[in-house]
Amino acid sequence: MTADNTQTVACVVGTRPEVIKMFPVVAALRSGGVNTRLIHTGQHLELSQDAFNAFGIGADVDLEVMSAAQTPTRVASLVLDRLGPMLSELRPSWLVVQGDTTTVLAAAIAGAYHQIPVAHVEAGLRSYRLDQPFPEEINRRAVTSIASLHFAPTQTAVDALRREGVPSDQILLTGNTVIDALHWACDHLPPLAIDPMLRSLDPSRPMLLMTARRRENFGPGLADVFRSVRQLIELRPELQILFPVHPNPAVRAEVNRWLGDTSSVLITDPLSYLDMARALQQCALVLTDSGGLQEE
Repeated sequence: MTADNTQTVACVVGTRPEVIKMFPVVAALRSGGVNTRLIHTGQHLELSQDAFNAFGIGADVDLEVMSAAQTPTRVASLVLDRLGPMLSELRPSWLVVQGDTTTVLAAAIAGAYHQIPVAHVEAGLRSYRLDQPFPEEINRRAVTSIASLHFAPTQTAVDALRREGVPSDQILLTGNTVIDALHWACDHLPPLAIDPMLRSLDPSRPMLLMTARRRENFGPGLADVFRSVRQLIELRPELQILFPVHPNPAVRAEVNRWLGDTSSVLITDPLSYLDMARALQQCALVLTDSGGLQEE
């Protein structure tokens, strides 16, 4: 992909992690003089908007596909239906996607259907299990078969792509853009936490930052995690745990059941991106099933 003032590059995002990880790409393209259009599918609406606000950017177009109790099938069908006509009109030189969400897969297919080359940021991640993470492992493998450029975050990802037959000249080891975004966030933290609940944390007590949201952990898996966390705070009463809870009702019900009655756990709504960056700076340990948070 070359910097060319005559090119238009379409970057498609749908969830907050995609916005965060695509921000450094969009910033680099625009600073290089490339006409860059940022398209938001709306797979995650409010959470994505938080990231847009943190970075001081906005989508050029919002496809507004989010709906109540949405399924991957519905998201994919709406993205294909609404992105297709836009690509026909815009005719970008490249379509850039990031990660392995349903938005990523549907956008890549839309690009292929319109014969627009696809560049995949964070390519080559593999668990080699189609059910974990689900449906992300399916999505990332399918996008590899479509993409013309593969921006791999690690040498392990590069090696995985090569084993699958991707030509070496289509793979570039880039590192992970989430780290670029995190450094930016740490340089732009406001003086106080945005969420006033975070100001009740005791700075003299060691803090653990916890998240749990993976779909494949719902049910017994989450119950086991929360049972263990309860045992931990009983053994170490000096600890305080900050737990921003994913809005999924299945997750929230289990959190309230196991941890809702203990003062050692501060349960909040999802934190803003800048507040999460601050929490990462301040915590002694992270307990999470989030791949993105592990990277940060």
